Amino acid sequence: MLPFLAPILTQLASKGLQSVADAVLDKGKDYVEEKLGITLEPNMSEEKIAQIRSEAMKHEEFMIEAEMKDRDSARQREAAVANSNASWLSKNIVAVLAIGTIVFAFVIAAILAFVDIVDNQKDILIYVLGFVTSAATQVLSYYFGSSQGSKDKTAELNALIKK
Repeated sequence: MLPFLAPILTQLASKGLQSVADAVLDKGKDYVEEKLGITLEPNMSEEKIAQIRSEAMKHEEFMIEAEMKDRDSARQREAAVANSNASWLSKNIVAVLAIGTIVFAFVIAAILAFVDIVDNQKDILIYVLGFVTSAATQVLSYYFGSSQGSKDKTAELNALIKK
């Protein structure tokens, strides 16, 4: 980390803007300034911190909307295929892969729980379980939508932006 970033990152983190501080570390100060439209500097005023907080929430809402649009377009594509004259496999491939992913996650979890595994292969299996459970989470999110907490957060962001 460059020394001139330390005061900026410390102030952002202490004001509850850890995600902005993380973005500065990951993508660079210039990138974040361009996205937020605000110059980041040491010892920023409370007004500037509030402006950064507002712009960060707008960006987060934009990202949530983009994710929701992506899921919606996938659902629309799936509905169009289901109503077409496509083969059974074409119509059901998404569901088959989804069920397979969920079943595979349970199988790997059961293997870890009930089968004696050699120590050097246990780490690999745990890594695979992490990957598969992440995919299973995305499958469940696709079929059942986002969680209530995410919906509440979106509503809060909308209310803050409209103020």
